[in-house]
Amino acid sequence: MNNKTLEYYKLIRNSVQFIDVELLKLDCEKRTEELGDGRGVSLSLGRDVLNVKDNEAELILNVELIGPNDIFKIDLTYKGLCRNMNSDISKAQFEQYAYDQIVPLLLPYARECISNTLMRMKLPIFLLPTIDVLDTLEVNATNE
Repeated sequence: MNNKTLEYYKLIRNSVQFIDVELLKLDCEKRTEELGDGRGVSLSLGRDVLNVKDNEAELILNVELIGPNDIFKIDLTYKGLCRNMNSDISKAQFEQYAYDQIVPLLLPYARECISNTLMRMKLPIFLLPTIDVLDTLEVNATNE
């Protein structure tokens, strides 16, 4: 990890204060009782920043998880509200910082919801991996 990524993370972590979270959508389907011999789980994440004002923004995280051999499908969306705590940054910078914080801020809620839902469906619990925020920021910076 380079020092520039660490400094950027410190800046966005201190600039974006998480205020509230809300589950907007939870669609789940148990498709079969048979787990089969498949072990692959398909995971896709979508994220967006909406309604950016001078000091607040809504964060959206959509998670779609499909179990091995299509045993289940879960599609959920969380909305978070965050506040700009750094008056020295522009609205555009705040929007970028908020975008970069979506996964670290909202993924823990999605992980908990998915684990509980799978348990209630009497299915094996597939834990979503934790995300290394610094590595993710570094990879995204090199892909720009």
